[in-house]
Amino acid sequence: MAPAEPNTQVGIPGVPQGNVTPPRSVEPDSESKTKTTPLQPRLNKYSLKPSIPSPEKRIDVANHTQGYYYGPMPVQEFFDTFMPYKDLSFKRNRPSETQREKLISVATMESESAMYTAFVDALKGWPPPDDGRRKVELEFHDVHSYQDPNCGELAVDVAVVDTSIKHLWANGKKVSFSEHETHTEFKLSNSFDPFVEKETNRQIEDSTQDSADDNTNILSTRDWGDFEFENSTNDGISCRGQLAYYAAAAMTVQYRTHFFQLLMFNAYARIIRWDRSCAIVSQRFDYAEEPDLIFDFYRRLAQLDRGERGYDPEITYATEGEAELARAAFRSFHPDGWHGRFEFPKKLHNRDIRSQAFRTLTTGDSQFVICAPVFYPDCYTPFGRSTQRSLAYRLGKETICFMKHFHSQNYSTTLKESTVYLRLDDKRKTDKNFPRGFCRMITGGDVPGTVSIGHLFWNASWVCGCVREPRQLIVHRIFLEEVGRSIRTFTNAKTMLTCVADAMEAHSYLLHVLGILHRDISPGNILMERYPEVPGGKVRRGMLIDFDHALDLNRTGRSQSPGRSGTFQFFSAALLLDPRVVQSGIDDRESCFHSIVYLSMLHLQHGLSNNPTKLHAQLMSLFEDALGTHKEGALTQNLYQRFDWANQGLQKTLTVLADVIKWRYVEIAEESPELAVILKKLRDENMKLLEDRHWMHNTIREHLKTMPDPPEEIEFVVNSHHPLVTTPASKRSSDTLNTSNRLGLDGHLPADISSSNKRQKTK
Repeated sequence: MAPAEPNTQVGIPGVPQGNVTPPRSVEPDSESKTKTTPLQPRLNKYSLKPSIPSPEKRIDVANHTQGYYYGPMPVQEFFDTFMPYKDLSFKRNRPSETQREKLISVATMESESAMYTAFVDALKGWPPPDDGRRKVELEFHDVHSYQDPNCGELAVDVAVVDTSIKHLWANGKKVSFSEHETHTEFKLSNSFDPFVEKETNRQIEDSTQDSADDNTNILSTRDWGDFEFENSTNDGISCRGQLAYYAAAAMTVQYRTHFFQLLMFNAYARIIRWDRSCAIVSQRFDYAEEPDLIFDFYRRLAQLDRGERGYDPEITYATEGEAELARAAFRSFHPDGWHGRFEFPKKLHNRDIRSQAFRTLTTGDSQFVICAPVFYPDCYTPFGRSTQRSLAYRLGKETICFMKHFHSQNYSTTLKESTVYLRLDDKRKTDKNFPRGFCRMITGGDVPGTVSIGHLFWNASWVCGCVREPRQLIVHRIFLEEVGRSIRTFTNAKTMLTCVADAMEAHSYLLHVLGILHRDISPGNILMERYPEVPGGKVRRGMLIDFDHALDLNRTGRSQSPGRSGTFQFFSAALLLDPRVVQSGIDDRESCFHSIVYLSMLHLQHGLSNNPTKLHAQLMSLFEDALGTHKEGALTQNLYQRFDWANQGLQKTLTVLADVIKWRYVEIAEESPELAVILKKLRDENMKLLEDRHWMHNTIREHLKTMPDPPEEIEFVVNSHHPLVTTPASKRSSDTLNTSNRLGLDGHLPADISSSNKRQKTK
């Protein structure tokens, strides 16, 4: 695809239109007058080393974001494309000589802390109030010593904020990530440049050798040379991971479509535009030679409206009156429930309702008050769907509902989650046998003006080397009437099995009546009703949610595999063992079985409950490592039947389910024809059961009838030695197993985007 046409407006005098100014030399090379010597890095002992993110975390983040950095984009093209002046006739004041000199002095500072002070002093009051079309008044704050308690104790160097929200700042100085308009990170040495350009590649490698004495042995064994634009030195990788983590944090705690970030290293700088598909990186420029570029960046930022600065166009700050209504309504909910993250019995950051921030969302004729998003340590990549959930107070209706906000793939073939709910609502009106395991949608759909832009630029002429094809994403939002809680918070085995049966009945209806395959059956996608059905009862109903990976089988092309999707830990053994297996309803039913086993092993009493070492090893083997041979062996060797579950109803249920599912993997020896005939007959009979629409939920319910009422005491136990599966790195499938959701309705890639997800630019 061709890149977007850049804005052709006249740039600022003195700003380079093509390649950036080459690095300044410190002294002439003794052998040749035409060569230059790289700036000598200052000693790292002056650098302020952040404790978070750790070197290992930065390497991990850099690893997960490889290939999604597109650059170097010419600086003027970056400005004209993403931050254009809308009116060239208005007065644009130039910075004073004093301001310019102060900014230039940043490059001469001997410590990072001195760089922060000089930078803030230089930009104070910029842009001035009489500077034309300024939309926001910016303030620059040195916040390197303020570790944001609501953002994983992260601390960026300089935060740039809108003065109109001063009342949100802690003590007027401690600006949190949730209030960042943009932020700036500083490094002393040019070796920390996360990216390389052909004319500077050798220089960066040379200077790194002098400065990496205390930064050695942090590289993984991964080949960092696949993507030429990404600096593969220790310092470069570390800095790139740090920048990505900070950008992810800012975009996670705000409802953002994109975010601007400035990096200053030695006398050089780069500007980065992050969105959920990629990061567009400017050419590096010498701000000591051209300080006006920095001033122009902030002037352009200040004259953009909220949407252009990266905010969700439908969401604004809630008034105090709106916030009070939400606080009164949400007060009866567990704090984790405000954000749809029930992790019994832990509370989220120990926050109370008074400290919870709120936003107002307007969509169509409806207005909702929702929670400001919160940070989770697993949100460490700025790319991807970034699902955010919140309770929602509906203004005018005085009711509480639930919001799900995420970035959906934006292709004509993608089956949207709101579309699934609309089809279900049509069936609910006419079908008397409509199952109870579905929520009702109030409103939902794509949010206009929130499409990611990576697909417009990944083939641009200035993109260096090999990059990955970006996914085209758009904000998708739905509001549901039901406010449930995670099945992970069940208190007794009967409730857990009841919720699973309800969810699988809903799954079967979705598959066999509407022709939609869910493709992500896991504990995270089964909700539990907030209160028991019967007043005073202990058993709750379950609801199947999250249809954003669902596939419309009625439109699946037979010539191509529909691919795979789901949560890696709960994939069927068949999908893990053979990449040629086409994901089907049988795999979803096996995923349901693995979900029951996982919840039971982790939260119910059994033979390994008092042996944490063996339990941890089993959980790692069956779910974290998730090798197909482990799951297959557990089924064929009757492992689950021998687990000695304390709840006998659960014991019988798992035994019956495992006895049927294992026949997918029983090998039939041909040496004994008589035995082979018997085994084939048994396999056929059990496979028919596994394929039957009603088998799984009816089997569970038959055993539920024999189970007594739940005991008075809570059966739920916490195995603190084994954490819940939460990290995206472990939840994601590998590239060979995870399919892009853009397969959507047809089950295969549209013709215009079916090319490889990685390409080498040719000159």
